[in-house]
Amino acid sequence: MKTWVKVLIIGIVILFIGMILAGNAMTTNQFQYGGIGWALFYLGAILIIVALAAAAKRLFRRMVND
Repeated sequence: MKTWVKVLIIGIVILFIGMILAGNAMTTNQFQYGGIGWALFYLGAILIIVALAAAAKRLFRRMVND
């Protein structure tokens, strides 16, 4: 499996864990866990963007070389 695919999958998993934690903290008024949830959410989003950028870079290289 390619590295960018692994990073994409890990990013999606972290994003969903962060969404669950942040949503749970907001609905149950446990705001001490909300910061962790939002941090994981943004970390997952950044990982997804990095993985998609790596995939686009590979695709662009392949298009230029042909």
